[in-house]
Amino acid sequence: MKLKKPTDTQTDNKAAQDFIAQADRRTESRAGESYPWEGVDPKKMKVFSFRIPMDSYKKLRYLADKLPRTSMNDICLDALEPYLEELLKAEE
Repeated sequence: MKLKKPTDTQTDNKAAQDFIAQADRRTESRAGESYPWEGVDPKKMKVFSFRIPMDSYKKLRYLADKLPRTSMNDICLDALEPYLEELLKAEE
């Protein structure tokens, strides 16, 4: 018995099935995945060195001095958190 060459339809069907199988595996691995920030106390703080250009530092220092009860860390954190969430949503 001779084997037939796959037709274009069979090749396309195989490629589609491979794609679907890969997508299923990705969904399965995502479902059981936990992130390193889950279960962490948001009140705990961690020190992180942050290098910025001198002009940005001066602006940051100026704003922290002029705004009531606002530190340089508060300004940076207020700007950083929404950006991190945006990046995480884009990753999904």
